[in-house]
Amino acid sequence: MPPYGCDTCAEDVTEFSMELDLGELSVELYERAGKELGETAEKRADSLVKIRSMILERADLDCRMDDDFLIRFLRARRFNLDRAYELLRNYANFKCSRPDIHENVWPQRLKFLGDDDVISVPPYKDQHGRRMIIYKIGNWNTSKYKVIEIFKASVVVMELGLLEKATSVLGGVCIFDLGGVGLSHVWNITPAVAETVVDLLVRCFPMRIHAIHIVFQPMVCQMMFALFKPMLDKRMQDRIFFHGSDLNSLHEHISPKRLPKKYGGVHEESSYRMWIDNLEKNPSVMKALHTLGYHLEEGTLLN
Repeated sequence: MPPYGCDTCAEDVTEFSMELDLGELSVELYERAGKELGETAEKRADSLVKIRSMILERADLDCRMDDDFLIRFLRARRFNLDRAYELLRNYANFKCSRPDIHENVWPQRLKFLGDDDVISVPPYKDQHGRRMIIYKIGNWNTSKYKVIEIFKASVVVMELGLLEKATSVLGGVCIFDLGGVGLSHVWNITPAVAETVVDLLVRCFPMRIHAIHIVFQPMVCQMMFALFKPMLDKRMQDRIFFHGSDLNSLHEHISPKRLPKKYGGVHEESSYRMWIDNLEKNPSVMKALHTLGYHLEEGTLLN
């Protein structure tokens, strides 16, 4: 077995694409959904009927009822109906309770986060086919903008990722690069901020986060993690890996062939700006953002 645990691919050939995969699941991904999530055609159909009935009977949610939307929550909780419904309720409540993150958001005006290299989505996936999102918190200039701007961009990225049906099966991976983090950053990571991070990555979005990798963390970051730890159950705590400057440790989880050069990989850096610039050319993606309530610049193609 390769050092990075790739037991699903005989050849590690990296595919590059700034596009979202909006197509149907392949036969291979349906098979993986069966193995990893217990999904079958019968269970999928039955669970969709049952969760719609739960929504109608309990009458405490105002949400979409289409298959594409509801299946995300079922897959994220391995078709456990009660847990899927709880996740759906958390998602709806988070949307309502945090208008500062969800309302009056212009995704195209958040490109400065890409210019500062604070957040990026590589145009390739890890060796298991999972989307990756990379945060370089040390690049965040706390005197220029508040953490809420990073949250807005994070939600945009996650909503875009959820348009890919493959993501609902495979989930995602986060890398937090804490190199350069100092006291100005630590002072801005309040308990409320920590709570929002946990909401985004664990409680409220129908995306399974398989691992959170933390690299180049200075000692001061122990103070930050102390805020998060009590909010995480043991299952999630076990998915957080601290690598420091030991990139070989990171490579035990993610192939270096699927990483930027900064992390011992082979690829050039990519940014949020590059990703959004490319997606702007896809009317289907822009229309989906518009449907989700995001504001788009004049002239953006929607059909």
